[in-house]
Amino acid sequence: MRSLATLIILTAATLAACDKPAAPVAATPAAPNASPSSAVTSAGDGKEVIITDANFQSEVLDSKQPVLVDIWATWCGPCKKAAPTIAALAKEYSGKVKVGKLDSDSNQKIASQYVREGIPLFLVFKDGKVVHQVTGFANDQGLRAQLKPALEAALK
Repeated sequence: MRSLATLIILTAATLAACDKPAAPVAATPAAPNASPSSAVTSAGDGKEVIITDANFQSEVLDSKQPVLVDIWATWCGPCKKAAPTIAALAKEYSGKVKVGKLDSDSNQKIASQYVREGIPLFLVFKDGKVVHQVTGFANDQGLRAQLKPALEAALK
């Protein structure tokens, strides 16, 4: 009887440990002890801008430059795999195209307006309108092949 009670206690403790949420994953690297707002950068420095429900109008729709928006989530494997490609495009198009990341879980108002098939979703905006979109991520080469012509066209 005593071993059954021990087994029940150990099982309950193990199950409780499995219910603990995973540690959050940062959207973009930030300096140690930096607040999320300090990770926000301006277009032209080769880094992604953090896009939110609150700043979507000013950062994307009112932007004078074309904007590439990566709609992603921390739990999305393909989103994480696409991150280096998006970071590279931000550097490559620095000063020409604003590149931003919108966390769909934290910014559901904007995500619900644009996400129809799933994430990651990559949207190219020009003059406040979507001119191109890509859903999903297979590899760097494929994403670049789909986005680069749209980015080049948006610059004209």
